[in-house]
Amino acid sequence: MQKFALWLANVVSGWLPTTRMFRLRAMLFRAGGVVISRDARIAGGVKIPFRAVAIGAGCWIGPGVHLIAASGAPIIIEPHCDLAPEVMIVVGSHDLGPRNRRAGRGTARPVTIRSGSWLGARATILGGVTFGPASVAAAGALVTKNVAPDQLVAGVPARPVRTLES
Repeated sequence: MQKFALWLANVVSGWLPTTRMFRLRAMLFRAGGVVISRDARIAGGVKIPFRAVAIGAGCWIGPGVHLIAASGAPIIIEPHCDLAPEVMIVVGSHDLGPRNRRAGRGTARPVTIRSGSWLGARATILGGVTFGPASVAAAGALVTKNVAPDQLVAGVPARPVRTLES
């Protein structure tokens, strides 16, 4: 039943008005097994295909965000984080395989977005990253390594640009 509820939540998320009906969308994802704080806002078009996701209090999950977790490799978004449109967090990857098939053995590593962080539009966070508290990823950043607290990171791959004031 939970798998069906999660599938339904993903379908309905795209049908509902983008910046309305936050509670209904969150309720549907909760029925599918996703942990979402009561006051988190989930915008339209959000995709969460696997239940191993936790979204903290006061978070904003923008339109078109994809949170692709895996069993044993959850995505944890701590309180008061903002994810801009089309952010993608992906825990899975592959080891480099032999020449006849470079995508070798599948791997998955958890991702944690610490409190108060902001991920700009179309930022991508890859598996194994802990994104430091009160940090910012610029639009389009590809974050492949841990980010220290209070950092602005940008680029492909993302690199620290400056330390933010407390």
